[in-house]
Amino acid sequence: MDKILANRNLTYLLFVILLTLANPLNAFGCKCDSISVENGYNKAHLIVKGKILKVEIVNTLETINVDSIASVHSLMGDNEKLVRYLEANSLYKVTIDASKIFKGEYLGKQFTIYTSLTSSACGIRFKEGEETIIYTTKESNIMYFMFGDYVDRLRLMKKENTYWTDRCKRLVSDVEIETKLLNSHIMALKN
Repeated sequence: MDKILANRNLTYLLFVILLTLANPLNAFGCKCDSISVENGYNKAHLIVKGKILKVEIVNTLETINVDSIASVHSLMGDNEKLVRYLEANSLYKVTIDASKIFKGEYLGKQFTIYTSLTSSACGIRFKEGEETIIYTTKESNIMYFMFGDYVDRLRLMKKENTYWTDRCKRLVSDVEIETKLLNSHIMALKN
């Protein structure tokens, strides 16, 4: 009996050690290097300062042109996993009241960006009423990850002026400091 308990304790100890060394939270989490203002600026299609008006949870079909939704279902065909993902609530739709555009075209006072619902897919959780600066692109990393071979055709079906952000873009912790850094970078580009 003592031998059985000793083996069980040893097995448990080895399991805890392996779990600690493997660190499964890092294995499946979002990993990004920090990005400088210069790199963030160069990679972004749109950089905006504004107030978060609304945060909603939506499905990926929300980002597809309404006239193309039937084509998307046809494109996915029998791939039930991808169809379920398209229809599942997997994104945050963030409505922003823009006070300043640092880079990109003016889309109106209010516009929308998307980010993944999960932090493991590098999504960002925004708070309504928060003032922030957001670096965005016209392409979504999660679309490449989830839809691989279909991504080129899906790109043709997306809504116009659809912008994405994630944790691998430049993240802003202090709006005032970031505003100064961006303004300095823009001035340096002009000289």
